[in-house]
Amino acid sequence: MNGFTWDDPELIRRMNEALSHRGPDDLGIFNDGRVTLGHCRLSIIDLSSQGRQPMSNEDGTIWIVYNGEVYNFSQVRSELQERGHRFSSATDTEVIVHAYEEWGPSCVERFNGMWGFALYDLGKGELLLCRDRFGVKPLYYIRGERGLIFSSEIKGLLPTLHNRSPNPRAVYEYLAFGFTDHRRETFFSGVERLMPGERLIYDLKTGIVRLERWYRLEERAGLVDGHRNPVSQLKSLFMDSVQYRLVSDVPVGCCLSGGIDSSAIVYGMRAVSPQSHIKTFSMVFPGQRLDESRFIDTVVQDSEVESYRITPTPDELRQDLLDLVWAQEEPFRSISIYGQYRVMKLAHQNGMKVLLDGQGSDELFAGYFIYFKYYIFECLRKGQWKEAMEASRAIGYNKSDLF
Repeated sequence: MNGFTWDDPELIRRMNEALSHRGPDDLGIFNDGRVTLGHCRLSIIDLSSQGRQPMSNEDGTIWIVYNGEVYNFSQVRSELQERGHRFSSATDTEVIVHAYEEWGPSCVERFNGMWGFALYDLGKGELLLCRDRFGVKPLYYIRGERGLIFSSEIKGLLPTLHNRSPNPRAVYEYLAFGFTDHRRETFFSGVERLMPGERLIYDLKTGIVRLERWYRLEERAGLVDGHRNPVSQLKSLFMDSVQYRLVSDVPVGCCLSGGIDSSAIVYGMRAVSPQSHIKTFSMVFPGQRLDESRFIDTVVQDSEVESYRITPTPDELRQDLLDLVWAQEEPFRSISIYGQYRVMKLAHQNGMKVLLDGQGSDELFAGYFIYFKYYIFECLRKGQWKEAMEASRAIGYNKSDLF
């Protein structure tokens, strides 16, 4: 999705063209002289023309371009229908429009999903940009002399960046500390990202920008049901998450590395949908120490899925390097990104539009060795000596390592 707060048909055409790889199924533009919106659609829910974007409410006073998915849109839609709202499509996009009509910008607090969207409210003369709680979906913008311009990718903004230059601070923090995506600033001077759990409201009359944090993880930490077993709570939430993400009008596949996270997702998909045809996509290195084919084989056999595999080579990396950089847009920390790139390419070649994937479990559950010492330190700080010693023995530490 793209857009800006002025009238320029040629610019929006070029921006849509720059993002056509993200949405090859349809193309749409809205322009009322004050705001221009563009969208390239990847059809996932309601594949009909009723899902075309930009999309509006009944009287054309609210317009939206949207990238993502609201997983609980059916429940929100039912609540809106009870309040008198009428729908002309089966999309989650239209649910966002009517939810905004009913509850204003705070409507996003009712959504379970991932998104980046821009909503134009003609009555208020405002453009609202919003990003999901954890920043799963990207959203970039530039504040310039002509107004505000935004896009799902930095390359969508490049037609307006006549003097392109690197951001020295971002470059330094990447080279010195390996930091990426931690600031509003990007590696491109003048290009900013909307941060996770944020919304931006642009006043078309005054040009004033308001940035608001609508979600704070630190305020949610510790809000658990103390009367339930945490293991059972986690399993219930995990299975709910898998089930929500299988709501689609196109087939849903899964990445499968052989690790605990992606393996659990595949087993979860099979449990939720016992009769479905599931495709998995893996990167393997037969004969090498880091190869996890044996774990992949076990999951494939147990869950009866169709497995596709790829083994990237150094020569292929050299061939793909320019396209990989073009796709990533900014520097990244690990060559594992190329593995993901090839797995996604393999999925695309086999007709898949939607994949589930396990990311972040090692960070959440201290799977990496570097996290162990922090856990042990916390135990010592709290006086939990027995737990510290047992944890140390389990991971091969001895007393001298601790003290």
